[in-house]
Amino acid sequence: MPEWIARVRSRLAELRAADPTLRMFGTFMHQYRLGPPLTQSEITVAETHYQISISPEYRDFLLHIGNGGAGPGYGLQRFGVLTAPVIRRNPSPAVVWDRDGGVGPINEFADCFDELYFNEMERLINDRSSLARPFPLTRPWTLNDRDIPDDDYAYTQWNINVREPMFKHGSIELSNHGCGQKHKLVVTGEESGSVWVFDEQDGEYISPYGAGMLPDDAIPRRYTFAEWYEDWLIDYLYDARKAR
Repeated sequence: MPEWIARVRSRLAELRAADPTLRMFGTFMHQYRLGPPLTQSEITVAETHYQISISPEYRDFLLHIGNGGAGPGYGLQRFGVLTAPVIRRNPSPAVVWDRDGGVGPINEFADCFDELYFNEMERLINDRSSLARPFPLTRPWTLNDRDIPDDDYAYTQWNINVREPMFKHGSIELSNHGCGQKHKLVVTGEESGSVWVFDEQDGEYISPYGAGMLPDDAIPRRYTFAEWYEDWLIDYLYDARKAR
């Protein structure tokens, strides 16, 4: 078993203990729990279905830690194959956390763990070939309004041929951070194995994870899945301990 897997298990246990009332951003959704790990055969079935090969670190996480749940943003998306959308149930307000550590009927904090983390698999039900198409970027990209065609037909073609490949081809969603921002793992193309940030709100941009604090002319380093996940654990552990 890789050394970083043992580190993740230890730090995740520390984080659960340091944040028992779920004060850290997004934790009320997953409550530091993880979905059951996958088997190698289940991963192989998914890779064959999507015609991709996931990175060794992501594979090890799915095999030894879990599939979906505790992670950056509102939690990790699950990986696998769905043949139909998941039936959503209204979250029960019977037993829920509030930000002061008590319990009460606050729907926002209801435990709906079992119904979460299927969004990416549902997207791929009718679009599975998008993962096999190479992720087209090797440098950060920011939307320039001057690049958007004014003509309706030209805009449609630009969206299909330029914008959609950047947002949909060759990358799988790892976590949703709200306000249109998602972190994704590139699975095909030159950037395969690295984590990128995608923002689809006004002022759209796509860049390698960690590039936001660098000068525009700097070449950002590439974070692997393990580095990205451990970065979240270290940051949250520091903030959770400081808040106690």
